[in-house]
Amino acid sequence: HRSFCWEHRPQQALQPRPSQDTTCSICLDTVEDKISYKTMGCPACQDARFHRHCIQRLALHAGTGFRCPCCLKQEPFLTEMLIMGIRLSKRPPSWQSDQEVRPSSDQRHGRCDASRCLCLRGREHVEANG
Repeated sequence: HRSFCWEHRPQQALQPRPSQDTTCSICLDTVEDKISYKTMGCPACQDARFHRHCIQRLALHAGTGFRCPCCLKQEPFLTEMLIMGIRLSKRPPSWQSDQEVRPSSDQRHGRCDASRCLCLRGREHVEANG
C-alpha cells in the first residue's frame, strides 16, 4: 500500500456540485459541500457523492461487482477509488454469494451425510416434516 502525507495525498479533481443536493448516494445522510478526504465522488457521472466510509463498505461487499452506485459505471470509477485508497475485495458480491451458498427456504437437504448413517431406512430416506 502506498501512503502519503496530508499535503501530498491524492485528491479527486471533480467539478463543483450545486449545493442543493448534498446527500450521500449510499446512506442518504448529508455530505460536505466540497470534495475532501471524507467526501468522495464519481469521476464518471460527476454527480454521485458519498462518505468515504460508505463507499469503502460498499467496495468490500460488492467485491468484483464494485461500481458507481449512481451511474453503475465501473471505469473510470474503479481506478479512481483505488487511487484514493479504497480497498477492494476480490470475492464475488456478498449478496450473490449468499444466494449461491444458501439453499432457498423451499429446498431441503435430502441425504444423510454422516460417516455412519443410523437411519433404519437408509441415507436417502427423507421424512415429510422435521
